[in-house]
Amino acid sequence: MNTTSVSEKKGKKMTNKVATPTPVKEDVVSESAPINEVNEVNESSGNDTFFELFDIINEKMTELQTTLSNVNVQTIDSKKLMDTRKKFDKSIMSFNSQTMELYISSLKTATKNSTKKVKKVNENGTSKDTSAVKQKLKAMKCLHEFLGKDNFDEDFSRNDAYTGVTSFIRELRQNDPTSIAVENGTNKEFKVVGKLSTFISGINVIVKDKIKMIEKEIKSCESKKPGVDTKEAREIDNLKAELEKFKSKISVPKKMAFTDIMGYTNHCFIMSNEDIIMKAKANKPKPKK
Repeated sequence: MNTTSVSEKKGKKMTNKVATPTPVKEDVVSESAPINEVNEVNESSGNDTFFELFDIINEKMTELQTTLSNVNVQTIDSKKLMDTRKKFDKSIMSFNSQTMELYISSLKTATKNSTKKVKKVNENGTSKDTSAVKQKLKAMKCLHEFLGKDNFDEDFSRNDAYTGVTSFIRELRQNDPTSIAVENGTNKEFKVVGKLSTFISGINVIVKDKIKMIEKEIKSCESKKPGVDTKEAREIDNLKAELEKFKSKISVPKKMAFTDIMGYTNHCFIMSNEDIIMKAKANKPKPKK
């Protein structure tokens, strides 16, 4: 029932008949927002609420820290303290897990939307592939020496390193095939001889330094005694798996296959200690067949 009509009926004793206005349908329609606008408002509201709650939690955490100085450790209920701490840790772990899932979901969406390969067009109008293996990077001295480059400031790509090794193998196969051929081996295998052996020996030194770094990080992470199935525990597993891969490259092998080359040459590029540790923590070990 129209509210205006109700008020008019109540006012009959005081006034004469008053014409009841006819409801206008257009007014009702004009008050309804388009569905997409409603969705945008809801999404915006959800985001605002998220950050507002975050601010409240940060304020409460600051208040909690200020009360620590007033806590009497002799009279405090230790069981209640431990139970409260467990609940707190569980809430933090759950929040971190959901946040990571949200990040991964948005990353997958962004990856799906990026379907075109990134290419760079030079002055001649030709396309140049700028994929990761062709990106120019700062390189170790051993790679410059193997490639016969005197300018140690020159940058190389992972593809340059791989091509340098394959070119050396091809040249030896043409000029001195017996020196590099593996007895009863396939065409995909070759002996590690000459300057290739010297090159791999230089890589061994780099890998040994990385091993020391990874071992130190594992000890540091384990000392914190992370819980089972936590992010920290998974990172320790990843570090240990990476450590085993590194240990397989601390000496010069007698023979190699073409599929082994990048496993060595990828160590020829300069990375910060932080990046090495971060990459090792993120690299999930491949399931054993």
